Amino acid sequence: MRVQAWFAFLRAEGRFLSFGVTTNMWLAVGQTYVFSLFNLDIQRDLGLSNGEMATLFGVTTVIGGLGLAPAGRLLDAIDLRTFMVVVLGFTALACIGMAEATTVPFLFLAMAGVRFFAGTVLGITAQASMARYFGPTRGRAAAVANLGYTMSYAIFPVAVTYIMHAVGWRSTWAIFAGALLVVAIPLTLVQLRGHGERHRLYLARLAESAAATVTTDRRHYTLGEVLRDSRFYMIIPGMLAVPCLLFTFQYQQLAIVAEKGWDVKAFAAAYLLFSAFSLVANMVAGVIVDRYGSRWLMTIYLWPMIPALGLIAFATGAWAIPFYMIFSALTFGFNLVTAITLWSDLYGTRHIGAIRGFNATLNTIVASLGIAATGFLIDHGVTLATQAAWGMVAIVLASILLFFVGRRLPRRRAA
Repeated sequence: MRVQAWFAFLRAEGRFLSFGVTTNMWLAVGQTYVFSLFNLDIQRDLGLSNGEMATLFGVTTVIGGLGLAPAGRLLDAIDLRTFMVVVLGFTALACIGMAEATTVPFLFLAMAGVRFFAGTVLGITAQASMARYFGPTRGRAAAVANLGYTMSYAIFPVAVTYIMHAVGWRSTWAIFAGALLVVAIPLTLVQLRGHGERHRLYLARLAESAAATVTTDRRHYTLGEVLRDSRFYMIIPGMLAVPCLLFTFQYQQLAIVAEKGWDVKAFAAAYLLFSAFSLVANMVAGVIVDRYGSRWLMTIYLWPMIPALGLIAFATGAWAIPFYMIFSALTFGFNLVTAITLWSDLYGTRHIGAIRGFNATLNTIVASLGIAATGFLIDHGVTLATQAAWGMVAIVLASILLFFVGRRLPRRRAA
């Protein structure tokens, strides 16, 4: 796409796109790469081992994940502005809970809230909104909105590391809560001004589509119909590979640093590379999807994770840090767009909230199981290098499956 076309797109849809950007940025509060920075302090203060902390994190994520499908249905049913105010408010409340947690049960509840509202619900809200309200330009919209996600990798790890050093981990969570209440909620209401008209036009477009000749490519699947479609089960192993492996190793980043003998500040600073390369991959993916559809991108997006995991498995020197960040960022950036557009290309947009909610539930359950498993394997002497080698095998198998499945999928759809 020409640069002029990008600027025209941004001028026309700038306010709503900025909503996607900031929503994807706020969700960093509950993401693994930020939350894991608090692990050692929480373990020390509450007397938890690595395996116990990983299990607690995993269980709270699974419990929160089970609520994502209903949350997706609510997103389909109620006004987006109301939905966002409620979610951001509960996210702030959960952050306050993290700041005040002194017992394991209290920590459990706060962690579940942060992981559910910030780590996942905000994510499916941004993704579903971009997929729903942008038709043939949803690839570009997803790419722009994902700037918030990629920028958060450049901002949050370094910022959290220094804020924690200055004021402590509990005060850092209190700062998160204040920012959500004082900045995020008012800003969101400004960004969604006039959304009622946007939604009305979307419903009119759906009605026009329904009145046209019905074809398979223009069908809007319900979640039940998706779950009866064999293609879903052929694709899902590859789509789950990112949360299972990439996010699991992000959660164990402090353990990786300790195992390799690397400097934690150097590792955190390398997220600037992760942010930059995931940004590039994200923008490229948006152009590819709008031009060729999701099916081509889905066949290749896992490939960079193979050398990324190879570096964790076999490299020892600190030189590997930037290359690990670069390769994992490419898969992450491609996945940001693929995870949004593939399901709408295949199954339509009318029920995209429920479909994305269900997939997010699967993602959180798989990621949680992976995190808990790695924690206990570490406790029992299995190194992260060995676990990364196993992950390489899994990625290769998932990539092969996606390659063969991709040729059976339809081209992109506009509705």
